[in-house]
Amino acid sequence: MAPYPYNNLELKPENVTILVVDDDPSIRHLLKAIVEQQGNKVLDAGSGKEALEIFDKNGADIVMTDLLMPEMDGIRLTQNLLERKPQLPIIVITGFADKEVAVNALRAGAYDIVEKPFEPEDVILPITRAMGKIRLETLLAQNIEELKSAQIALETAKNSLAEQVSKKTSELMQTNQELERRLKEVESAISQLKEFDRRKTEFIAMASHELRTPLAIMKTAISNLMAGIKGPLSPPQITALQVIDLDIDRFTTTINELLNLSKIESGQLTVYLEPANLPIIISHILQTLHEEIEKKKLQVDTKIPENLPPAFCDRDKTEHILLNIVGNAVKYLQEGGRMLITASPKDEFVEMSIADNGPGIAPDQLAIIFDKFKKIATTSKKIDGLGLGLAIAKEFANVQGGTIAVTSEVGKGSTFTVTLPSILREKATSTVPLKKIA
Repeated sequence: MAPYPYNNLELKPENVTILVVDDDPSIRHLLKAIVEQQGNKVLDAGSGKEALEIFDKNGADIVMTDLLMPEMDGIRLTQNLLERKPQLPIIVITGFADKEVAVNALRAGAYDIVEKPFEPEDVILPITRAMGKIRLETLLAQNIEELKSAQIALETAKNSLAEQVSKKTSELMQTNQELERRLKEVESAISQLKEFDRRKTEFIAMASHELRTPLAIMKTAISNLMAGIKGPLSPPQITALQVIDLDIDRFTTTINELLNLSKIESGQLTVYLEPANLPIIISHILQTLHEEIEKKKLQVDTKIPENLPPAFCDRDKTEHILLNIVGNAVKYLQEGGRMLITASPKDEFVEMSIADNGPGIAPDQLAIIFDKFKKIATTSKKIDGLGLGLAIAKEFANVQGGTIAVTSEVGKGSTFTVTLPSILREKATSTVPLKKIA
């Protein structure tokens, strides 16, 4: 608590109680009159003992006391009062001959001295200084209290913050532990999926290899039967054998796609890069599809410059890419449909374009057209196969350093664009005519 009961620093005389102590009634009354003229509340006592009794009962803010009094002099009174209120301003009144005693009073804790004889201003001045002392001590006490309150609030906030940090740290640790646990579960699941995928790839490769041999034997046997080696066949028998032969071809294509997929996924795909004549590859593909093209009366045009530079590519995989794209166009074109195949040099690449006026591909289907096991829906044709053809074609283009892309509009047709490195690019980067990439 503040040592003085003042909330307002503008200390007013009417709020200050002054205790006047002197065994001489005339001096006591004179001092009292001077102090009261300033508006102060005054208490008076004729002895040190009486002064202590009044102080204990009523208190006082300032004490003015004579030094030389019987029974209890001013020094002893000062000591007793300061024991009760250490900050109490005590003004001692002394005669000229009592200066040594006054010095002792100051050493005992007195605040100021008034010498006899005195004028009113001699009394008012130390009282004014004492009131200033009270004001400063009150301000200091208030500041100390505010600092203590601020310190308590800071300590409370510090403890609260520490508690929150501790709580959040604990929550973060728990979250981190949970994330680590889930990460281990995910890693375990990924490991299991990889193992499953590896076994799946191995199984596909093994099954495909095992099926290719009996299919080849069956196809040879059907070919021999249709050639009449075992004797003439009736028309229904020939038709049945042709259906079986077509089914074997489709099954063989599916097996080959699965084999290619297993090689791609296992990283065992081998690519042989060498100069390749693209017009010859395109001509061979059109010859392969000639029967279907004629059957549907399709108009297929090619626009290839005579000076087209050779592509530096894997011939078999390039033929696979083009056969898949051109084959799809032939499959989905209506009777009498049109297809245009072009090729031209573009920087250090050769760009081939296969455009048709077929049913086209919807935008949502374009987004997944090169994904594995995705079949592109059309309104005009039943979808066959596993949905691997274009996915494998894209991989084949990528491993050769090329690209494959498509644009399409429903009802107007599609355009597939394939780019492959040209021999000019290879000559600019390497002197090796044959590359093997595993």
